[in-house]
Amino acid sequence: MAGATSTTDLEYTLPVKGMHCTGCSATVGRALRAVTGVAEVAVNLAGEQARVRLAADSSPPPSLGELIESVKVAGYQVPPETLRFAVGGMTCAACAAGIKRGLMARRDVLSAEVDFAGETATLTGLFGSDGAADLKALIEELGYQAQLIDLNVEAAFKAGGDDGPAGSWVELGALAAAFLFIADMAAMMTVGGFLEPIVQAVMATAVQTLAFVRFARPALSAAKSGVGNMDLLVLLGTTAAYGISVFNMAAVAGGAPPELYFEAAVVVTAFVLAGRWLEARARRTTRSAIESLRALQPAVAVCRRDGEDVEIPVSEIAVGNLLVVRAGQAFAADGVVAGGRSAMDAALLTGESLPQEIGPGDPVFGGAINGGGGVTVRVTAIGGQALLGRIIDRVTQAQATQPPVQRLADRVIAVFVPIVLAVTASTFVGWLGFGAGWEVAAINAVSVLVVACPCALGLATPMTVMVGVGIAARRGILFKDAAAIETAARVGGIALDKTGTVTLGRPSLEAVIPHDHSLGPDDLIALAAAVQAGSGHPLAGALRRAASDRGLALALAEDSHVEPGRGVAARINGRLYGAGNRAFLTGR
Repeated sequence: MAGATSTTDLEYTLPVKGMHCTGCSATVGRALRAVTGVAEVAVNLAGEQARVRLAADSSPPPSLGELIESVKVAGYQVPPETLRFAVGGMTCAACAAGIKRGLMARRDVLSAEVDFAGETATLTGLFGSDGAADLKALIEELGYQAQLIDLNVEAAFKAGGDDGPAGSWVELGALAAAFLFIADMAAMMTVGGFLEPIVQAVMATAVQTLAFVRFARPALSAAKSGVGNMDLLVLLGTTAAYGISVFNMAAVAGGAPPELYFEAAVVVTAFVLAGRWLEARARRTTRSAIESLRALQPAVAVCRRDGEDVEIPVSEIAVGNLLVVRAGQAFAADGVVAGGRSAMDAALLTGESLPQEIGPGDPVFGGAINGGGGVTVRVTAIGGQALLGRIIDRVTQAQATQPPVQRLADRVIAVFVPIVLAVTASTFVGWLGFGAGWEVAAINAVSVLVVACPCALGLATPMTVMVGVGIAARRGILFKDAAAIETAARVGGIALDKTGTVTLGRPSLEAVIPHDHSLGPDDLIALAAAVQAGSGHPLAGALRRAASDRGLALALAEDSHVEPGRGVAARINGRLYGAGNRAFLTGR
């Protein structure tokens, strides 16, 4: 494994690909020594590695990117590693910015993308054997939860704050907000509030405690990362409104009604929690796009070992295994047909609307449906190397990338919270300077915090990207990156390479042309559907659906015989009927 091997960050071990002789290793060594700040280089030709020690007094020391670039210029490759973590506890884009800042501070990280909407962090670099554990620990030190995602399996990880507790929080906050808001409106209309101040205080205390539990931890986590986030604004604004109300209740004299702002604190908390709940629902809806792609692959497969067929989990499939795939089953991995003939329905993967006839030597793809007959398949690719795995990875990467507008939003958010806090302080000081009492000054300052709480720019942009990519994936459209979504708004025309790209993904019966008119269209459909009642071929399915749509009764077919890739024959009422291609029907 490659990565920084010293706690002083003065030594790296780079994996170098493409070296074939001592001349190659000498070239790599010269290229690395030419980088300013490199003190010593040792190139291991057999191990395909270059150990680089940096000079302790180099200021600044060369970056990992500079070392890799020097090797590339010399004509060799340094393949970086990619790690992806599921990250829990982020509440706005500022949280993601703080995590990214912490990750990029490590010298073994070349790039880091933290996706707030998708709750992931994707890193490239040279991490070494302990790199994943160190990065996980770093994210957790910043105050968030982290779990390494297997890029081949993409193990499910659910961050906190989803519907479970969040749903009940929203209900509690909304109920309290409704009562207090109605009471406040009644008082403003001089009808007289029907909730006593002590009742308002009790309800607001419950909601404010909820707000503290929900917002304090992420606010402190972001502050630890050196950034402020929306949670900090919500916590400060609602706590200030609540605190002023409690003070006024305690300070009022002579039975005069106190000025209370409990409803402001409760309503803001309820609105923000409701927004988080909707956001969590949008995340789950979008994740279902990737889950639906994963669902194309079966959970188990039948592997032929030493002449016996053994059912094994898909995770245990290895390249070179011989799989037995029956008619109607999905292929569990990419491979080539080793025996048998059939038809493969790959519409959901490739857009081809019609099944492809397959035989020995033909490629098949994991997730496609074997429609004709049983075949054996020699596995050539599994997991993330298979077509389905690459599609899933592409969708996931597209959701994690940032379009130009989001990068702009992130730059704004980086200074948004400090500016809001500065404006809040200026508002308070300004009102005091103009002679207003501290209560008026505090209320106006709190208003600034409350208005700034939603931070819509930081929430809307990443959620829009994530939801857009997810909806497109469910409809068979894959984006290379999020920037393509923004570019799509300026597209004036689209050129499609094949009609299968814009089909529904399954064949349907469009017309019936009788050969001799002895039977009508409905009679022909009923016969053809009956003959193919037990066939798993997509065209047989189209005929059965057509018969069902027309309400046709199907006769019982007997002595059914299937020739994979050619057709099927069966007896109906004592007569032999066949359905298939020309070669099958003519007996060639």
